[in-house]
Amino acid sequence: MTISTTNNKMEYTSDGILVAYTLDYKVLDATHMTVYLDGVLQSSGYTVDLNADQDNDPGGTVTLDTAPAAGVLITLLRTVPLTQLVDYQPYDPFPAATHERALDNLTLQNQQQQEEIDRNSQGIGTEPGVDTTAPVYDAGKGWMWSESDPKKIVNSDVNLNQLGLQVAADASAASTSAYEASVREGWSYK
Repeated sequence: MTISTTNNKMEYTSDGILVAYTLDYKVLDATHMTVYLDGVLQSSGYTVDLNADQDNDPGGTVTLDTAPAAGVLITLLRTVPLTQLVDYQPYDPFPAATHERALDNLTLQNQQQQEEIDRNSQGIGTEPGVDTTAPVYDAGKGWMWSESDPKKIVNSDVNLNQLGLQVAADASAASTSAYEASVREGWSYK
């Protein structure tokens, strides 16, 4: 059976009540489903029930043991192991169902890798040695090209939110100071 969608991820926003979330894409094994709550991988606390006929009725339901707080982002991601499980022997039968499942597995692996590629920054393909791997998350910091290794992205040393507030405060203080100086000197703004 063909795989008619490239989707391998579903996202929901919790309402604080609902615990069951549907999948609409093919999953070959329940262990291939991963669940994230606000970007944090969950190793337990949920069950996966797949539809019996994934060829004609792909998908299923992921049921959380407890409803997350309202506003929590729930991500259901198919994560297929990057292994090849079919071993054909010379002169043995060539069963279509086994071959189809192997091709499906390869397609799902490709979709998974494409989803990962799509959410990554990419450099120009002709620029050798550029490392666009995102640095570890650091709240308030921005990304910049490293001064010591100019082909690598690093976090800034400065908290950009605080910098913006400081620049605004400095500008306001400078404006106030200039106004006060003009008043002292007898100048006026018209």
